[in-house]
Amino acid sequence: MTHSVKKMAKVVLALTALTASVTAFASQSSGMKQAHTGVIHFTGSIVAPPCVIETSGHKVETQCWHDNGNTKTISVDVTKLKGKDVQLPNNKGTQKFNWINKDNKLGLYTVVYD
Repeated sequence: MTHSVKKMAKVVLALTALTASVTAFASQSSGMKQAHTGVIHFTGSIVAPPCVIETSGHKVETQCWHDNGNTKTISVDVTKLKGKDVQLPNNKGTQKFNWINKDNKLGLYTVVYD
């Protein structure tokens, strides 16, 4: 058993040496320059305030901040939100509304931020 382990180790060593020499030859003959290595560190965070959403009767008022700090508010009737995506103010994402019971007393309002 030790003879087969020694034989296997020799084969692995030979393949490693062969691979290294072929790689070195290929990079020299192709004219490619060696790539430099390094580490890049990123710090910080991406933070954006969420839109403020309020309801009044059948209206949904949504206020979203723009990247420059200004706000924009839109008021949409719930029936216009039913089952389709409506753009949030300042193009921050979409909003939609769906009834989830037959009596139209329980609904699901969905906001998706881009």
